[in-house]
Amino acid sequence: MKKNLLLISNSIALFMEKAIYRGIKSVLPDGDFRVSWLVVPPMGSLEKQEELYIRYHHWVAKMGVDAVILHGATVGYQSSQAFMIKLAEQYGDIPLVNIGGALGDYPHIAIENNQGMDELMVHLLEEKGCQNFVYIRGPEGNEESEQRYQSYAKALKLKGINPQDQIELQGSFAPNFTRDMLNDWLPQVAGLPDAFVCCNDMAAKETIEALEGMGFTVPEDTYVTGFDDFEYAVAMPVPLTTVHQPLFDEGKQAAKKILAMLSGDPVQRSTYLPTKAVFRVSTNYDLYEEEEVEEAGYWPFIQMRDMQLARLQLTRQMMERGNPISNLKKSQLSLVDSGVKHLLLFHFSDDGALSLKLEIDQGLPVERNKGIPIDDIQKKHFDLFLLDEHEHWATYPLHDDKNLFGLVLIKSDLKEIEFAESFAEQLAVLFSNELLQRQAELINKQILQNEKMASLGGLVSGVAHEVNTPIGNCLLAATNVKNELVKIDKKIADKVLTKTDFDEFITLSRLSTEIVEHNLHRAAELINNFKQVAVDQTVEDKRELNLGKYLERVLSSLSLHAKGTNVKVEKDFDQNVMIETYPGAWAQIISNVFLNSLIHGFDDGSSKGRIKLVLRKKVREVVLSIEDNGKGMSDQTRDKIFDPFFTTRRGQGGTGLGMHIVYNICVQRLKGRIDIQSRLGKGSKFTIKVPS
Repeated sequence: MKKNLLLISNSIALFMEKAIYRGIKSVLPDGDFRVSWLVVPPMGSLEKQEELYIRYHHWVAKMGVDAVILHGATVGYQSSQAFMIKLAEQYGDIPLVNIGGALGDYPHIAIENNQGMDELMVHLLEEKGCQNFVYIRGPEGNEESEQRYQSYAKALKLKGINPQDQIELQGSFAPNFTRDMLNDWLPQVAGLPDAFVCCNDMAAKETIEALEGMGFTVPEDTYVTGFDDFEYAVAMPVPLTTVHQPLFDEGKQAAKKILAMLSGDPVQRSTYLPTKAVFRVSTNYDLYEEEEVEEAGYWPFIQMRDMQLARLQLTRQMMERGNPISNLKKSQLSLVDSGVKHLLLFHFSDDGALSLKLEIDQGLPVERNKGIPIDDIQKKHFDLFLLDEHEHWATYPLHDDKNLFGLVLIKSDLKEIEFAESFAEQLAVLFSNELLQRQAELINKQILQNEKMASLGGLVSGVAHEVNTPIGNCLLAATNVKNELVKIDKKIADKVLTKTDFDEFITLSRLSTEIVEHNLHRAAELINNFKQVAVDQTVEDKRELNLGKYLERVLSSLSLHAKGTNVKVEKDFDQNVMIETYPGAWAQIISNVFLNSLIHGFDDGSSKGRIKLVLRKKVREVVLSIEDNGKGMSDQTRDKIFDPFFTTRRGQGGTGLGMHIVYNICVQRLKGRIDIQSRLGKGSKFTIKVPS
């Protein structure tokens, strides 16, 4: 039975990973091993998700893995030693070899950084006569970066040059970091050094790009060197002098240690491989010869064209609005045409369980394993993963900066595995976008609900205040009648009641009854208006209504806010506007705009003025205008008034959501539009137009 060897790295597309893979395959006995890639991002870029990724490796360890080669130099260059050891421990007793620096007691393959850097510095100091340097370091605390710097500093000292007199810039192995740093630094210096010595090839490549962007040329104006000899080092417009890493040999030696561990043979803990300097055009090395490119036939280009068309089609299908898993089901044939032969998608459920949600084999959905928890996938399920010599399985986590959504396993030909990696990244983006969309919808619903409740609260406050007056009058009238009854009762008991006394009591009683009746009718009217508006604001039912009469009821409650102020409320509502609509939406619009005018246009009613509301029925639309002659708005305020969280009363109770809600209701709920006209000192006018 074949053994499953897992190669953990942060990419498949890079030349260095492929070179390591070829080194591994060159040692493993034919037919005895399946090599699968597990692609993970650099762990330091996911500090908030470290615990999830520890769990992720714990799950992967249960998937029938017999041995692990960890390319810790790329996976862990931003992580702590403690975290990387914790990651390795998730594989328990499974034999594990690290390619990179020392990792606890695990066997590891490392490079001899000093040798190659020494050769490089001899080239610069003795052959090129360099005296002034800028050294661009790697990440702080990175072991390999520190070794390279120490070799650089030692070489300077041997030539009598104090390293502290040279310029050092703190860099990173992260893309774009060096370019951005030098774009800021170069304009501040008077001249260039003799050479830029960079901690790795990426930093060197970006150094050359930054220099060229400033009008300098390499090697005429300055030399640039790197370290690693990645694939682009020889292919750059200015081929790079660098230090060659024996990547093929690293994979080869790691595989040898794995075979020894599986056989129970003793294994040397540390193996260091030599590096050597490679001299090219970036240090004006004249012996560089470009590699010849063999002429190829047309058939590979036709295949490439068809593959790219299939991938474009797949991208279009995946970008359609909807659930990523549903879109993936629709894209089955495009997946096959794009080189994906077999796909298994594991996704987290709401309770945190990770199980198989979708399996596609040669373009057809498979139901036999659906719902299997990942913890249950042991070696017995690896009959799914039978490979021939040209096929390859790779595993990718689906994540963004804050969330881990699941993982996807993809089988394809080795030459197509790079597309599988980019497709997995695209799938992760879709899951992230779907989550953001769902969160945005929930937040929007909550904001709408909060605004409804706030508007309703204002109505409750106003109605409670207004109802207090007629109820108080009723109480006063009833109290007067009660007091007079006591007097009449005493006079009857004392036998001193006169006809005049009795007539006065009847008159007072009649007057009090009329007062009670009138005020109770007024209170009932207020409560009924409030009841209808309150129901409409909390219930989303669409119904036919006379909009003019309905808005009058809403306004009767709102007008209470203007009572006792210097603001006069005028209305002119067409009483024949019958429309099938959402009453609560109109109530919220008129409430928010009216109160906005009262609060902002008239300083809570302290200024004198008027608010006029007009409703008219046009041929194809209903038009409601709310106009005031208050203090108006500046152009900046007018242009931003519908923006969420924009308010001119920050810290004074303003949330900046009221007018944003009005805009959303008009445009999204009622399918209409809202316009505003306003100038400072000239008042404001809101016009709402809704299809009838």
